[in-house]
Amino acid sequence: MIRRFLLALALVLALAPPALVASAAQARERASRPMDEKPAPALASLAGRVQPGTLKRAVLPKALVDLSVRPGTRRDRIVVKFNEDLRVRLRDGAWVELTGRVLPGLAEVRALPGITGVQRLFERPESDLDRDRAFGSARAGVALADLNNYYTVDLAPNADAGAIAARFLALEVLEIAYFEGIPVEACADVAPVTPSYIANQDYLEPAPLGVNAFDAWSFDPAGRGVPEFWFADIEFGWNVNHEDFGDVAILNGASAADMNHGTAVLGEIVGCPGSFGVSGIANGVTARMVRPMPSTWRRASWIPVRSI
Repeated sequence: MIRRFLLALALVLALAPPALVASAAQARERASRPMDEKPAPALASLAGRVQPGTLKRAVLPKALVDLSVRPGTRRDRIVVKFNEDLRVRLRDGAWVELTGRVLPGLAEVRALPGITGVQRLFERPESDLDRDRAFGSARAGVALADLNNYYTVDLAPNADAGAIAARFLALEVLEIAYFEGIPVEACADVAPVTPSYIANQDYLEPAPLGVNAFDAWSFDPAGRGVPEFWFADIEFGWNVNHEDFGDVAILNGASAADMNHGTAVLGEIVGCPGSFGVSGIANGVTARMVRPMPSTWRRASWIPVRSI
C-alpha cells in the first residue's frame, strides 16, 4: 500500500505544472524563514493589495458573553479587554489612556468592593507586543488585536463576582469581559463525565470491518505512531479545544464555524487513548490542519494539490 501511495505521489509531482512545483518550494521557504525576518516582496505585495478596512477582527457580541457560574472558570479573576481604538496602559496601579481620552465609568467600576487589584494579562514588555503586532498586521493585511489592552481583575473570595463582571462588561470602553478559564490537561475528561465510545468505532476492528488497529497498537513503542510522525488534514473547520485532542494546530488561518466534520476526522485518527471518548487509529502521531485558501473553496478544494 505504501509503495502504491509513493508511486501515485511521484506521478502527481511529475505531472504537476512547473509553476505549482515552484509554488510549493516557495511555501516551504516561507515556512522556514525566521519569525523576525522581513516578509518577502511577494508577501508584502499581497498584503499591500488588501484594502484597509476590508478585513476585520471578529468580536463576540456582548449579549453572547456567558458570565454564569460554570465549571472550568475562575470566580476570583476577570479578564477585560479595552476597545481597539484605545491605548490603555497600567501606570502605578491605575489605568491610563495614552492619548488622553476619557474612559467613562471605568474609575467607578474599578473602585467596587471586592476588587483587590489589576494587572496585565500578558507579561512581555509593552514595546515587544507593539512591535510584534505591527509585524503581524503587516504580514496578515489586517490589524491584529492590541495585546497590551488585555488585563486581569483580581477579586476577593467573598466578592460578588457575577455583579462585578457584569459592570465591567457594560462599560462602553471595554470590548469584552469574562471569567478566566482554568487550564485543563490535554486528553483529560472535562465535566460532565464522557463515556467510552470505543465499542462504536467499528473501523478499529479487524478486516473486513476495519483496519485492525488493536493489533497495530500491540507493536510498541510505535504501534500507535510517534510524535515525530505527523499528518495534515485538509478541511474547513475543527474544534482544536476538544477534550479528546492533544497537540493539534491549524497551520494557516482560523477554523470555519462548521467544525463537525473536521473534528470527527481528527478524532478517528488522533483521538486520545483512554477510558473516555474515542481512541484514534494512530493516536500517537502529531496532527496539523490546513484550511483551503478562499480562492479554492468553490473550485475543487477537495483536491490536495490545489488545496495546499
